[in-house]
Amino acid sequence: MARIFLQSSLLADMVVLSVDENLSDAEIKQRCIQALPTEFQSDELVLTEEERYSEGKAEDFSEGLTASKKDSSKSRSKRYHIGRCKKVTVKVRYAGQTHERSFSPAATVEQVKVWALHAFHVASSDAAELTLQLIGSETQPSRDVHVGALADTHCNVGFDLVRSYTVNGDSLLSPDHEALEKFFMSAAYLSGEEDGRWALRAIEWPFVFVDVFAVSGDCYTLRLQCDGYPMTPPTGAFWDNEKGTFLMAGLWPRVGAQRGQSFRTDWQNGTALYIPCDRHGIAGHDQWNQIYPAWVWAPNVGLTRYLNVVSELLNGADYAGPQA
Repeated sequence: MARIFLQSSLLADMVVLSVDENLSDAEIKQRCIQALPTEFQSDELVLTEEERYSEGKAEDFSEGLTASKKDSSKSRSKRYHIGRCKKVTVKVRYAGQTHERSFSPAATVEQVKVWALHAFHVASSDAAELTLQLIGSETQPSRDVHVGALADTHCNVGFDLVRSYTVNGDSLLSPDHEALEKFFMSAAYLSGEEDGRWALRAIEWPFVFVDVFAVSGDCYTLRLQCDGYPMTPPTGAFWDNEKGTFLMAGLWPRVGAQRGQSFRTDWQNGTALYIPCDRHGIAGHDQWNQIYPAWVWAPNVGLTRYLNVVSELLNGADYAGPQA
């Protein structure tokens, strides 16, 4: 099985589909159309695969910007956008100037930022401090969001290039919030994302929502409270994105008897996992520091520790899906 990460302005959030690896392009498009609300389903919609650009090379930012597809022969996941736009006109404002160009609807916010930095001749020393914010709002979309998912009905979207971690000049993020934001730019996180083990859904400080994938292709969203990060362990459990609450017990994943207590639904009323790297899981279990040293929270490892533990449980030989 392969995974498809699907984005669209017709969806409230990214959707993850499990599909047969041998599906044709036409069959993939039909699966993506079926993932949309019924009122938006149409064969006239345009399906576009996300492309990767060679960031940092000036020749890639010419008017005829070309993309080089990443070799995905060994990848079990692909990223698509579906919608009405064949191209999206992107406008970026910075320092009293405006630049505009067309992008694929599956181009990411990060790709637009790299182009904008080059277009405005931003020094590399300043680039890391800048981010894209939707014009007329305080929304700073995550780097992997497709511009097509942000475009209006005329296939246009506009950004201001602003200082990172600020909104309209307000104060900087708290140190724990900033540390968490930096984690999602780290090699440790990005490596697992690229391998299809997990994917960031959203940061709504002090909470973060991360999808973690099971060996079967099942997707479980973790909602983790991260105040005090990284010195204080996070705490959280599986989340129901549709209902906006913790996942009901019957929908939790199950593992074998040896580690089955990790996903016990009666612990903290289903609001925390019973594992050594969880803030509430470790409470009262000091012996776990000696018994499970590889699963105990470590500030220098950060959120990778929590994601690795959950991923290991979901991909073990004794994994079983929900009871319901």
